[in-house]
Amino acid sequence: MSEYKELDTKTISILNSVLAVVADLQTKCGKLEREVSRISQFEEKLDAMITRIEHVEQKCEIVLNRNKMIEEKGEQMSTVVHKVIDRCKENVSKISLLEEAKDYRKHIQYKCVNDRLSNMETIEELQWRSMTNNIIISGLSTSQMRIQRTL
Repeated sequence: MSEYKELDTKTISILNSVLAVVADLQTKCGKLEREVSRISQFEEKLDAMITRIEHVEQKCEIVLNRNKMIEEKGEQMSTVVHKVIDRCKENVSKISLLEEAKDYRKHIQYKCVNDRLSNMETIEELQWRSMTNNIIISGLSTSQMRIQRTL
């Protein structure tokens, strides 16, 4: 029986060692399970972040497309503004020419009016002078008129 006790002691010792190893393995498995749980949580957070990043990328794409559209519209507006500016310059030039023509026309009209007045004064003066020699006397006989002409 002593062999049996010895064997038993060895067996118990081995079993205790195995038990210690199993307990150690169980502790390590518990730690491993906690780490796996943390990794799973990390994966969930990572998946959530990936989803958010994809959403942000989609929004960025929308913003880039809008920005491109705004730039195109800005270029179109720039073209329109340049055309409007060119038309304004043309209109300013035409207005300037019209004002010059208007001033010239006023000057010509003023000159024509002055010329007419001058011509009228000349005609009036000629009429007045021609009338001074043309005295019409009525009621006198022809002989009496001859006398007066000689005087």
